[in-house]
Amino acid sequence: MSESNVAAEGFFRIFKRERVNWRQYRTQAEAIADIFEYIEHRYNIRKRRQLKMRYQGEEFLTHLSVETG
Repeated sequence: MSESNVAAEGFFRIFKRERVNWRQYRTQAEAIADIFEYIEHRYNIRKRRQLKMRYQGEEFLTHLSVETG
């Protein structure tokens, strides 16, 4: 399995465990809004914290700017 597949599989495993398996959406719009909220406000913050712990100071800022474009 390629590196990108491993990352995607990891994301979807966490996403399904923390969000989708525990919710029932009444509409597609409700599902989209909830999924967007999860990714933007929970998942991305967690990943930034993990990066900050891995990289310190300037190295963290450089790595973050490369990832976020």
